[in-house]
Amino acid sequence: AAVASSALRSVFLGRPEEARTLLALDELLLVPVEGDGALLTALAVLAVVVGPAGLPLLLRVLVATLSKVEDKHAQVRSAAAAASEAIVLSCDPFAFEALLPALAAALDARRSPVMKLHALRLLTLCWRQSKDGEKAVAEKLPELLPLAVALLLDTSSEVRAAAAEAADSLMQLCDNSDLAPYLEDILGCARGSRDVAKCVSELAEVIFVQRVDAPALAVVLPVLTKGLKSRNAKTQRQACIIAENMGRLVSAVADVKPFAPQLLPLLKRISDEVADPDIRAVAGRAHEFFARVAERDTTGKVRQELRSLLDMAVVEAEMAAAGAKAGGRDVVSAPCPLQVRDVVLDHAVLLCLGLGRHRAQEQAAWRQRICPLLEPVMIGSSGPGDLDLDVLLSSLQDVAGRLAVAAPSEASGSTMAVGTGSSSEKLCDCTLTLACGAATLLTEARLQLLRGRVYGLVGGNDSGKSTLLRAIHERRVTGFPSASELSTALVEHGVGERAPECELGPVDFLLTDPVIKRLGLHQEKVVLALKSMGFDEGARLKKPIKTLSGGWRMKLGLVRAMLQSADVVLLDEPTGHLDQSNISWLEDYVHGLQDDKEKMVTTLVVSHDAPFLDRVCTDIIHVHEGKLHSYHGNFSSFLEQVPGAQLGSKQEEEQLLQSFALPEPGSLEGVRSRGKRFLFLQDAFYAYPGGNGVPAVRGATVECSLRSRVAIMGPNGAGKSTVAALVVGELAPDSGPAWRHPNLRMAFVAQHAFHHLEEHLDLTATEYILWRFEGSEDREALGFRAEEEEVAEPKTYRLVDDRLEQCASDNREAVQPEVIVDRRQRGRLGYEYELRWKGRPATMWLSRQQVAAMGCLGMAKREDERQAAHRSLSSRPLTTPSVEAHLAGFGLCPEEASHRRLGALSSGQRARAVLGAATWLAPHLLVLDEPTNYLDQPSLAALVAGLKVFGGGVLIISHTAAFVDEVCTERWMMQQGVLRREGAVAFADDEATGPNAVALAAAAAAKDLKERKKQKRLKELRKRFGQEVSEGEDDEWYEKLLKKANPKTSAS
Repeated sequence: AAVASSALRSVFLGRPEEARTLLALDELLLVPVEGDGALLTALAVLAVVVGPAGLPLLLRVLVATLSKVEDKHAQVRSAAAAASEAIVLSCDPFAFEALLPALAAALDARRSPVMKLHALRLLTLCWRQSKDGEKAVAEKLPELLPLAVALLLDTSSEVRAAAAEAADSLMQLCDNSDLAPYLEDILGCARGSRDVAKCVSELAEVIFVQRVDAPALAVVLPVLTKGLKSRNAKTQRQACIIAENMGRLVSAVADVKPFAPQLLPLLKRISDEVADPDIRAVAGRAHEFFARVAERDTTGKVRQELRSLLDMAVVEAEMAAAGAKAGGRDVVSAPCPLQVRDVVLDHAVLLCLGLGRHRAQEQAAWRQRICPLLEPVMIGSSGPGDLDLDVLLSSLQDVAGRLAVAAPSEASGSTMAVGTGSSSEKLCDCTLTLACGAATLLTEARLQLLRGRVYGLVGGNDSGKSTLLRAIHERRVTGFPSASELSTALVEHGVGERAPECELGPVDFLLTDPVIKRLGLHQEKVVLALKSMGFDEGARLKKPIKTLSGGWRMKLGLVRAMLQSADVVLLDEPTGHLDQSNISWLEDYVHGLQDDKEKMVTTLVVSHDAPFLDRVCTDIIHVHEGKLHSYHGNFSSFLEQVPGAQLGSKQEEEQLLQSFALPEPGSLEGVRSRGKRFLFLQDAFYAYPGGNGVPAVRGATVECSLRSRVAIMGPNGAGKSTVAALVVGELAPDSGPAWRHPNLRMAFVAQHAFHHLEEHLDLTATEYILWRFEGSEDREALGFRAEEEEVAEPKTYRLVDDRLEQCASDNREAVQPEVIVDRRQRGRLGYEYELRWKGRPATMWLSRQQVAAMGCLGMAKREDERQAAHRSLSSRPLTTPSVEAHLAGFGLCPEEASHRRLGALSSGQRARAVLGAATWLAPHLLVLDEPTNYLDQPSLAALVAGLKVFGGGVLIISHTAAFVDEVCTERWMMQQGVLRREGAVAFADDEATGPNAVALAAAAAAKDLKERKKQKRLKELRKRFGQEVSEGEDDEWYEKLLKKANPKTSAS
């Protein structure tokens, strides 16, 4: 041991023979001798004495030292463990790469459990010794994590437990808050205790706001490799997309390159062998990307340049030393052996790489670490007139720095507004990445905000605007001030929609808000704020939130933001559902925030309402090509500065979607003209349960036809959505008849459009449509359809010789209807329904009147809807390709339609998915409640173009006047539940035109008379066939109709 110690010291004193002896230590340790324990003890002492300066030579014996951990003598094992720990602890954290070969060899699955356990302990020491150690180990996660994960399936339970602990600690070192909630599942997947397909699906929806680097990629690699090896085609496809997109998110090629050897063979196998051409294409793209990365050896080039610089420095030092010693000789023998010099310089290269990757900027840090290594091999560099180490260190720093990822302040992620002349305080200046595992939205984008400004965040659907607002509110954007420094308030759609909040009243809802509760606001102040927004009208203060319209829910969210008194107000589509008076109030509110010179509130608005942005914004932030570009001025000023700005979704820009493809509805039996009505409500009243008996709709009379182009307009809470729900049958009127053509198909997109999808967020849009229309009926429409009142006293029958005979309700032989299984047309007799009785296998055909008399009219209507849906589905196959083609007509590409969950789609994508699903059955009447809320300008233009050529009727609720003017010719004005009709009468017959109102009325009465005569003849026919017909009908209608049909005769 003493000889070895002296030999090591001799290296630094220029004695080569002793150094050669030291280099042979690894060979000596492999020879069994009685002095192994003493030699290992001496190595432990030596590592402490020489420190980092002697590490390059000590590392030569680390593998041999680790081999002694398996020795049969306890003393040797103990000494080997101590020596190896001393060597590891003496290693500079930035030179951790030098330890990797020895640790990798010790962690090999073929090693003994003792060796693997000790190697895992050494690995733990590396990151626990300092913060620099954590960074260095995290940098090498691509090499280390696979070694630890492989031991999770070791035969030794101790090794498995230690490997699980080490893998968990290694994953924590990635320091990525976006992945933190999923680390447990990722580790479970690696151990085999979690479902691979589920884990891959979850990763595909992780929203990345932080920078993605090599450690983050290394953490997801175990799941990706298992996903690529999976036999599930969907899982393979998702894994390919995640691998490619996460690789593209990483700025430095050196961070991606370590993964290429592991992923390339798997991607190649999928692209060559999988039967599905779509999956082959996706895998081929990912393989091509990683193949290009594998060819670019950035780290290798940097290594060569660093070694060249060091070799040149050594030569210059030798020449300087020779000139000083021998009077100018060109070449002299090196005082340090060549073998020793190579070992030291190789280690110096590794140390430079580590310093460069971790952006060590101070030259003092470089001098402190590099000079002790170089001085023994560069004799002559220490003199004042010799080699300038500062110049060398600066060159090394410049070369190694090329491996570092740009710091946030250096990112060129945006174009910031210039010439604003503002001296406002800077609120934040941060660089962010915004992406999910299957899509990249923003890459190294720079966000700068000033106090007291109003920023409009514009861009197409699917560009990440709403996701960015939520990330800011949740403090996931690195560099954004913490909640203790800066408070934020987020106003978005869906306020109080979920249980149990939806059951609360507005006051209780606000008082239970965590921020308001923390501020200690009293109920009086909350009630006062609600009253200032008009909640005291119509007893809305006491109504459950679920009974409020979309406009009132949005106003509730605005009241919450007011009470929270935030420093930054984030508004996501705030004008959605609001009428013009409330939009004006909102504009005044935003201006008031800006005018408050003490608070200096900053507002960030996401909106597709261009006039609103024009009136409130001081700056525009444009999301374009994955970057944030800021412009001073309002929206009009922005369009002048960027006249070619694309505000549509990427898919729409690529396909230039000009019009949504609304399917043609086809004909309706008995409806020979587009103006003939197929639906009406007459004097309808409706009051919501729990609404204090106040009717939401009072005496509404409406009719619709294929020609209808109707806009329902009025202030918030006037009953517009209620009328729409009555029209489509989601609500049943408390009084007043409602009639719909038996074969009528209707599509309803509710004002809370996403309530259609709430229970299906785990499905893709294609899977949702396949589920919804399976079995030749619209499952969702049936689920939301209101139960209409049946006859007050349903009649009871019994079967006598296969004929119905009326009997008392308590008769034992009375039969009870179970279900209607089919329907058929009996000429002039109308429809008959095949009804099955409870407890009886046989069925019987009954007329609609008989079914209604038995209290089963609801069954008949459901069968009508099923038959209407079947007629549409018979001409359109319910298959994945057909559904994808249909959704493509609404701007959803196959990737979004069939390979991304509804819950992972953006608001605009989900709105288009809802619209596509609603129109799958080619409806005769399309009812859209606030369709403009989630659509960008190009999508809205495409919707307008589609509605103009649509062959069915259209009923729209909207506060967007320009949209209504483009589409509608008739208006139903709502005010406090009362409906007033304005504009063209869409249900008039094509033939009933002309200026003479009396003639029009007479023609209508004559046609009505003809219809009633027909009904009278049908009544007589039913009697002849033994069918039951209601008695006691008076015939006064006949005389009245005669007078209306012949006004001149009646006048005389």
